[in-house]
Amino acid sequence: MVTHTLLGADRLSRLGSQLLSETADARSYDGQYAPWVQSLADQADHDIRQLADTANDLGHRLAAIAQAFEEADAAEVSGFTAWATMVRSMVEQGQDPIVLMPAWARTMGRPPWINEAIWAHLSWEERRQIIQEYRTAWMEQQDRIARLRTPPWANNDEWLWRIAGIDPNLIGIHDLLEPGDVHGFQTQLDRIRQQYEQKWGEFLDTQALYRYGVGDDLSEAFLIYLFGLEGAAAYGLNVHLAPDGTVTGGVSSPGQTVLQKYHYERVPSGSHAQDINLNLIEGFEGRGYGINSGELAGVHYNPCGEIVTSVTMGIDPVEGLAAFEQTTNGADILADHTVGTNSNDLIELLDQYGWAGERVGNADDPYPWRDDRGWEPKPDQVADHLRAGRAVIALVNLEKLNAFVEPVDGRNDATHWVSVLQVVTGRDGEVSVRVFNPYENREEWYAFDHLVESWTPGPNYRAVVATPPPDLAWLPTP
Repeated sequence: MVTHTLLGADRLSRLGSQLLSETADARSYDGQYAPWVQSLADQADHDIRQLADTANDLGHRLAAIAQAFEEADAAEVSGFTAWATMVRSMVEQGQDPIVLMPAWARTMGRPPWINEAIWAHLSWEERRQIIQEYRTAWMEQQDRIARLRTPPWANNDEWLWRIAGIDPNLIGIHDLLEPGDVHGFQTQLDRIRQQYEQKWGEFLDTQALYRYGVGDDLSEAFLIYLFGLEGAAAYGLNVHLAPDGTVTGGVSSPGQTVLQKYHYERVPSGSHAQDINLNLIEGFEGRGYGINSGELAGVHYNPCGEIVTSVTMGIDPVEGLAAFEQTTNGADILADHTVGTNSNDLIELLDQYGWAGERVGNADDPYPWRDDRGWEPKPDQVADHLRAGRAVIALVNLEKLNAFVEPVDGRNDATHWVSVLQVVTGRDGEVSVRVFNPYENREEWYAFDHLVESWTPGPNYRAVVATPPPDLAWLPTP
């Protein structure tokens, strides 16, 4: 059927060309018939070509569907039942999995990050396991992307009517309206929905999202895009106020984050989330880490670098601490509760999981911030890293009393590592960022300028830019 459709399209196209050729020298008996015949032939050729293009597109679409179903059948025979089910489901929904997933992953080929010689010596089962792990990760990422791109009102119309300034209670009053008014009211609602769907599309095109470490719900980010940090407070964003009353940041709601999957034991009441009791971690008991004695024995006050790097990579902090212990200075740092980490320590931890970390800040570092606009990090520079799948782990100043990232004031300051997860440029041009702050194990929003003012000021704005291993780099970008 596919072959006949494509051949039919080709025949149609040739038929139009033949018609033009045969009328090109049509005789004119009285100066009128030849132009008229040629005009008809030209119009016929145009229509035939359009029909041929449609038939050609249909043929290629049918070929893609046939290929997808054939690959699904082959995958099922090989034991990849979940992959086969997903492919068939995508085809039924009008999607093209053949375009989305790399050919090597569909056809049991060699992944690009594995050397040919190594691949040649792997058994069938070993190859199958590698491909299965990638396919599982790919499907999970596709599901996540679908959730990210779903507008907040898809599952709750009231969300849209509330930000559009319409009382949700009015939506169900059709029975109270005059028959002639129902259509007008519904038309108004449809127009508003279309307007916000357009705004949602513009938002998705302009924001930059870290590929591996942010929640699946962008409703808060969309509110900030529409109204700015201060305006989003009216719709539920938990904002943070500076002493002068201005909005400098906010706390992302727990439902917006993915941090719930990370766990570690907290120390007694009154301490902060990052103050881990290492004696309560399996394998660390009795190692002499943290405070040496008393009721806080084992507590370490400065593991922000280890925690933020682990979470940024998608690793449970407990697992990350075990890996950090194996680095050059890891055991010594864990043994002294007053000692934190520097960029080299974080780069070593990244390397434990195949990530490539590079220090930035100085003019001669990779990815320097300095350009003709100055030394400080710029929104586009940070956003470009996120779009490329790289992490930005920034060394900033923490105000220990309020637990927020703040400019240095000389009183309760602490040098602190956070991870930048998202950059949103609002419709008014204001730039906001979402960061993971390990101090209270939460994601927070800040005005970009506020973050820069708190970013251990220059000329060295320290950060570690981390590039994921090749096997992660192939996952689709949100």
